[in-house]
Amino acid sequence: MSVFSRENYGRDYSIKQGAFTLTQQGREKLQSAFDGSPNARVLVSLETNSGSMSIDELSRETGITTGHIEHILRVLLKRNYVQEVHSGMLE
Repeated sequence: MSVFSRENYGRDYSIKQGAFTLTQQGREKLQSAFDGSPNARVLVSLETNSGSMSIDELSRETGITTGHIEHILRVLLKRNYVQEVHSGMLE
């Protein structure tokens, strides 16, 4: 299991083996500026699958390595474009 912990504004942006979903802010960002970047490709994958996806599923769907997916998710979590789901519960 890969875990990254960083404090930022009192929040912990850890990546665990959960699943991730798109937030309303993420949908708005996707609609306003799709540029084909890796970040946008992750947002598109989450949008088109309209549910939650694991890191491995995102990696297979986008063709981006799992390590890079983890980095992208940290950025997207910080910007509140995605949220992490554990055991069917939102955190």
